[in-house]
Amino acid sequence: MHLCPLPLGRYYILDRESGGMLGWIRQPVKDVFAGTDRSEWFSLYRDDGQVDDQTTINNIQRSAFRIHPVGPQGISQGCVTMTSKLAFDELRRSLRNMPGEILPSTGIKYFGVLDVLETLRGPND
Repeated sequence: MHLCPLPLGRYYILDRESGGMLGWIRQPVKDVFAGTDRSEWFSLYRDDGQVDDQTTINNIQRSAFRIHPVGPQGISQGCVTMTSKLAFDELRRSLRNMPGEILPSTGIKYFGVLDVLETLRGPND
């Protein structure tokens, strides 16, 4: 089940890990059919007291938040999806050229943070 959009909060931008057991076999095949290269994507780990690829919002567990270019189907399932592959490539180059920092007590390198904030609507919205 996909619940959109990305929940409010602070997210660390990290390299995306491969897709679990036998992911090194399944991922390239899935990428061909999806028209994308998931090895270029970034993971978003929510700053929720746990350093992992999942979070719980209103008793609902969410996971696998990513930054990636839009695929051929033009859809997003709760990720930060760049509408232009060129824009994604530029963002990727910029982030990868940063020295990055280490998440405390983990040894995990991150390239920056993304703050997802509530949208304030004006009186005419």
